Amino acid sequence: MTIRSLAIFCLVLLVPQAALAQTKSPPQKPAQAAAPKPPAASPSATSSAEPQITTTAFGDWSLRCQSIANETRKNCEVSLTIQRQDEPAPIAKIALGRPGPSADLRLLVLLPNNVSFPSTVQIKSDDKDVWSIDVPWERCIPGACFAETTLKDADLVRWRALDTTGKISFKDAQTNEVGITFSYHGLTQALEAFDRETQ
Repeated sequence: MTIRSLAIFCLVLLVPQAALAQTKSPPQKPAQAAAPKPPAASPSATSSAEPQITTTAFGDWSLRCQSIANETRKNCEVSLTIQRQDEPAPIAKIALGRPGPSADLRLLVLLPNNVSFPSTVQIKSDDKDVWSIDVPWERCIPGACFAETTLKDADLVRWRALDTTGKISFKDAQTNEVGITFSYHGLTQALEAFDRETQ
C-alpha cells in the first residue's frame, strides 16, 4: 500500500459532506418458506482478513498504521491534519510514509483543489527559512490536490529537531500566494514510533 492510499483515509475531510451521504437499501420482502441457513463463519475467520487500523496521537501529529493478516510489516504514515478555528472542516494534510520496506521516506501534501499550475507547494520552518522544501504537484481529484516528493535525510534531521510552527505556501487558482501555518509539535515522537512500527 502506498502513502497516497494511506492518506486517502483523511481525504474525506476535504470533500463536501454532501458527497458522503449514504443511500438506504430497499426493504426486502419476507421469505415465503423457511430455508436452511448456511453455516455461519466463525468471527476469527472473518475478522482475520480485515485490515486492522490503529491511530496514536503524538502532540499535534498522529501515527496511523494498518496491519493485515499474514503480513509482519505494518503500513504506517505520520500525518498532521490542519484545521482553522473559524472553519468547520480541515483545510490541509501533511503525511510522511514509505511505499515499501526499503523505499525512501515520501512527503505528501493534500490541499483543496483551488490551486494554480504550474507551481509547487513549499514547506518552511518559518518565513526566513532558506532551506524550504519544494513539493511538486502530482494530480488533482474532486475535493483535493496531491503534491508529493521524497524527503531528503538532511530535511528529516532538521524536522526532527523542530518543535515550533511551520508554513505551507502555494498559489491558488488566481495565482495569489496562500500561506497555511502548521505545528511541528509531536513530529519527532511520531517519527520515532513510525520507525519502531515499520522495522
